[in-house]
Amino acid sequence: MILNASTIECRRGGKTVLPNVSFALNSGQIMAVTGTNGSGKSTLLRTLAGLNRVTSGQILLKGKEFGSDQSRDHAIWIGSDTPLKPGLTVAENLTFWMAMQGSTPHHDVILKALHRFEIAHLAERLVQTLSSGQKRRALMARLFLTPRDLWLLDEPESALDAQGRHELMAALHEHCGDRGSAIIATHQGDLWQPTFTLALQNGEQASSGFYRMPPSDTLQPKPVSRIGAAAVILATMMRDLRLVRRGRADCLQPVLLFILMILLFPLSLGPDAQTLTPISGGLIMVAAFFAALLPLERIFADDAGDGTLETLLTTPAPLPAYTAGKMLAHWLGGGLPVVLVAPLAALMLGMPVEQCAGVAAAILPATLLFTMIGAAISALVLSAKRGAVLLALLTAPLYIPILIFGAAAIGGAGGTMPLLLLWALCAALVPASPLLAAGCLTLMKD
Repeated sequence: MILNASTIECRRGGKTVLPNVSFALNSGQIMAVTGTNGSGKSTLLRTLAGLNRVTSGQILLKGKEFGSDQSRDHAIWIGSDTPLKPGLTVAENLTFWMAMQGSTPHHDVILKALHRFEIAHLAERLVQTLSSGQKRRALMARLFLTPRDLWLLDEPESALDAQGRHELMAALHEHCGDRGSAIIATHQGDLWQPTFTLALQNGEQASSGFYRMPPSDTLQPKPVSRIGAAAVILATMMRDLRLVRRGRADCLQPVLLFILMILLFPLSLGPDAQTLTPISGGLIMVAAFFAALLPLERIFADDAGDGTLETLLTTPAPLPAYTAGKMLAHWLGGGLPVVLVAPLAALMLGMPVEQCAGVAAAILPATLLFTMIGAAISALVLSAKRGAVLLALLTAPLYIPILIFGAAAIGGAGGTMPLLLLWALCAALVPASPLLAAGCLTLMKD
């Protein structure tokens, strides 16, 4: 027996949405979960994928309690969202997901997976140019990137035409013939020729109809259970940098805001060097602060909006490595350009040429700190209403010491001590900030 659920119950928002559901699923079987909207079909799949918690009852996998870690190792979940970035090609999106699922990305493997759904010729097409059905087929290709014992599919017929459903049907029966299993939340139970059907009505288990599946003696390959943090960091960083490169306008906004603020200070205070030079360190740090704050809201919001983050929570990819990759890409796309133009800003404010290198040296750790602190706060307020306002209110007090030390480092006050303090803060936050951000992102569960 592969999976056994005994009187499981789930609650969301104080309301029971899945009361006392029981079933047993063996290797080689397909279970269709049917019912009206709101009956708990998607909640059941999300629970099995580790996204929802069981408030009572028990789920056993091969006799052992089925926890979230086991679900990531043995199951793959495909929900109703489409976690594919429109600005990337199909192959680039699947390369990212192959790394997150625990396999070494390989173009030939991706092409073979796409060929199963007759879209291998679309591998180099941008996702934003595909139809809804083609996007759904590309998403289903994830099933073949890394073997998993259990497939959890939420209304897979959505956006698929008859040919697409036929191809998915063939893949399902091949998977179950290889001793795999599948649970499908659907409004058309008979469409998938299930071994049996679990019917839910307003969150209650109703009845089960049984069908037959051809047996098979072929064994399914063992799934990959763990992947290295370095692979996740690299895959996340490369994906985000590709998006930055193809969305140049978004990339330029922080550095343009930085330059614009530097230009406005001489206009408002006057162009006299004797006025600007003594306060230039503070002016540069304030401009860097606002430039860093501008893109923070979207660091995790885009992934949360298209379902990428939720899908990522069902994979074995370590979440702190993902947040570290996001922070690194965010700094390379926004913080590094500010560091590069900071010496030019110093010249515009009348600082001597020999001090310009010191400006870049002070801005470098400051922008790193802006990214690490801001990303953790951005993850914390991700699901909050008016998150942008909360983000600004929470980050501003934490950025004040960085502004003080950064301005002192640029102005030379206190010798090298302010710069050393900035680097000491960086050393402390490099390991801590990805863990803090990952912990905040897990609050999205339930």
